[in-house]
Amino acid sequence: FGAKPTAFEVKRGDPGTGASDLVSSPYVTREYQVCMKCHSNYSYDTPPALGSFSGGTPPGIAGVTSNGAELSTPPAAGYSVDFQANNHRSWHPVMNNTGREPAVRGVSSPNIWLTPFNAAVGQQTMYCTDCHGNDTEPGTVIPTGGVNGNVWGPHGSENVFLLKGPWSNQTGSNRQDDLCFKCHDYSQYGRIIDTPGGNNPVDALESGFKRVTTGGAAGSCIGGSVETNAHLAHGWYLGTQPGNQPLRCTYCHVAVPHGWKNKVFLANLNDVGLEAGLPSGTQVRNKTEARYYKYPYYNGAVLKVRSFARSGEWLDTNCGSAGPPGNGIVGSNWMRGSGGNSEACTNPP
Repeated sequence: FGAKPTAFEVKRGDPGTGASDLVSSPYVTREYQVCMKCHSNYSYDTPPALGSFSGGTPPGIAGVTSNGAELSTPPAAGYSVDFQANNHRSWHPVMNNTGREPAVRGVSSPNIWLTPFNAAVGQQTMYCTDCHGNDTEPGTVIPTGGVNGNVWGPHGSENVFLLKGPWSNQTGSNRQDDLCFKCHDYSQYGRIIDTPGGNNPVDALESGFKRVTTGGAAGSCIGGSVETNAHLAHGWYLGTQPGNQPLRCTYCHVAVPHGWKNKVFLANLNDVGLEAGLPSGTQVRNKTEARYYKYPYYNGAVLKVRSFARSGEWLDTNCGSAGPPGNGIVGSNWMRGSGGNSEACTNPP
């Protein structure tokens, strides 16, 4: 992540009838090959500095990025971070698949994603226009009316960045029409469950974001579903307990989910670096409950990861301040603001 491509193979020409569709062909065989001609550093003689552009979108969410740098996945370790163990690059599978099949992800069913993204998980690829294009109905990326309906392609949208649905720092619980939930099933990611004590609803599916079974009593302060689906557990706790704010996607995930330096697009405010114009390993949001904004990637982030876990094996102590200049508190005490100099993420202003 962050290393711009330095060489380009320009696809051009008419292949004629019956030509090969291999990605290595000298002519265009993939949608992204057209998009990248403008949406990468190929289009600039001198690329602008990250975040230097202003205007064109509502204040506070603009920032020029290089999709080529974000989506180009090197065959080796990639971007060097201070939190290496159990961590890896992440990317939406536009240029290549992820190889992260359901068993690797620790999910019980691919149906935590919506059709068609629940098929061949880890081996499938997607289009730029799965996210970018004319507005679509909730829960689908298919234009209204199908092949004979609304316009296909990134020609126009009522939303910023030609997105198929609304997107902001408020996307999350109670926002099931927003962009993320056209691929990720809202009922498994953003819904506020109403079961007593936050216990599993009957339709809860096992997620890679869940607490490892410790052998003690099931459940935790954020509900009994935490050992099955911690998105639902956090959604229940933040959405039902007095004084809390509903769960927001960008609390924990970066705002531009093309490709990222950490697994599953996790923001880590213990390890902010070049992407925010800071030295690698800088800790931010210290001794404050305010959300952290540094565009384009941090749009109201709160998450601090002390150590990364394998999918399905998370503990609350994976989260918290890494120490000074933060408050040094870890686990659920850090999340709920126990002690002085609170960095709580339950009710961020």
